[in-house]
Amino acid sequence: MTYKTTPLSFIVIGLMSLFFLSSTACSDGNTVTEKQFFNNCWHITDSLTFEIAHEGEGQTTQGITPKLQFLDEYPYRNIFLKCIVQSPSGQLLDTLIGDTLIDPIGNWIGDSLSRSLPTLQIPLEEQGTYTCKVTQYMRDENLCQIRQASIALISSK
Repeated sequence: MTYKTTPLSFIVIGLMSLFFLSSTACSDGNTVTEKQFFNNCWHITDSLTFEIAHEGEGQTTQGITPKLQFLDEYPYRNIFLKCIVQSPSGQLLDTLIGDTLIDPIGNWIGDSLSRSLPTLQIPLEEQGTYTCKVTQYMRDENLCQIRQASIALISSK
């Protein structure tokens, strides 16, 4: 059996490659959770939830870095995320993560497609499992023009 190469087959292969690259743009080897948003909108109740286990002795920290994939039509100059961490004993740590994305004249700062936000250092003082929940905190019910979000664990020194 012989196969004929047509222009349509090149288009299909190209689209499949583009889909694969865009679906993995936010993730890396340290990614603990990721979410793609329906209609490219992050609803205020959608969250990225994950756990961090602390089995060692004494206090340490764990860095987490949110990574977002924006579309060019993102309507704001900045982004704010809320991170709530619950310790093994039930204590809550509530932190705001913010970053400026677009300069005053409307140009994206850095790469507009995929962006790592500032790393948050979470103190781990108790042995056990910490539960982390990250939500968008822009106060819009649907924050649109965001394709995907993920969280990466960063080694703390």
